[in-house]
Amino acid sequence: MNPDRCASVTLLDGGILENYPGNLVANIWRKKYAGEILQFITTRPMFKLFMRLGNPRGLNPQWMDELIT
Repeated sequence: MNPDRCASVTLLDGGILENYPGNLVANIWRKKYAGEILQFITTRPMFKLFMRLGNPRGLNPQWMDELIT
């Protein structure tokens, strides 16, 4: 093994993390009726706010508009 020759590693479908709390939206979505209520009350500004909470650097505004439509 030559760890100095490897700059980075990316794992895809790496399995399930034990005791992982999940993100805010996922936790709300898992609660009984809360997911349906969240979907019903989500507006474009609220969606963008939730996306910013999990992505401090921000996301491409055009991409976010495509997600909400």
